Amino acid sequence: LTNTSAISVVMPVKNGAAFIPELSKSLNSNLGVYDEVLVIDDHSDDNSLQELNLWAKNNEKVRVLQNKGHGIVEALNFGVSESRNSWIARFDVDDFYTNNRLESQRFFLKPGKVAIFSDYSFFSETQNNLGSIQSGITNNVTKLSLVSGQRTAHSSAIFNKSAFDSAGKYRKEDFPVEDLSLWLRLSRLGEFYSVQKILLNYRIGTNSVTSSKRAESISKKAELL
Repeated sequence: LTNTSAISVVMPVKNGAAFIPELSKSLNSNLGVYDEVLVIDDHSDDNSLQELNLWAKNNEKVRVLQNKGHGIVEALNFGVSESRNSWIARFDVDDFYTNNRLESQRFFLKPGKVAIFSDYSFFSETQNNLGSIQSGITNNVTKLSLVSGQRTAHSSAIFNKSAFDSAGKYRKEDFPVEDLSLWLRLSRLGEFYSVQKILLNYRIGTNSVTSSKRAESISKKAELL
């Protein structure tokens, strides 16, 4: 492992105190020698900040930041701007990840690649399995999936920081599909790849953006495409 394949995990947190202890254990086991974790507290009004500071106290790779703006887009852009490594991995506090997620994706962090995804599954708040999504795998098929269907989970992605900056970063006006907007712009700058393994278990909650802003997401996606 060299620092050319080092990863900065960027994870915004808004009232995620209940999920932090379990997620921190999973993420700690994912990290390589030069990796780091940047957690951006987005003005939580629960015990998230205390839980995050405890995590950072017990792991020197973890840095806790407080969002200078408001909302996930500003939190993400702030976190990426503070990162030290060339590759950015998205994690969400309420999802589950395999302990080899970063190891499985790190192999593909090579020149010419700008984003790496993976297969993923869904589960409900009551822990019911809701199925899985197989990824496009190759560059052309993964890019085609951006248009044909939502097959690239935001919190499964690792992307190149330099390409991210060149593409114009996350755009607040594209919320709640700020991730799709970024992938479309990144797709012009290099190759995509997706790992043929389920590395992410994605939570579908009643308060998630996927559930609460479905109609807005569909409308904004159509506008972007």
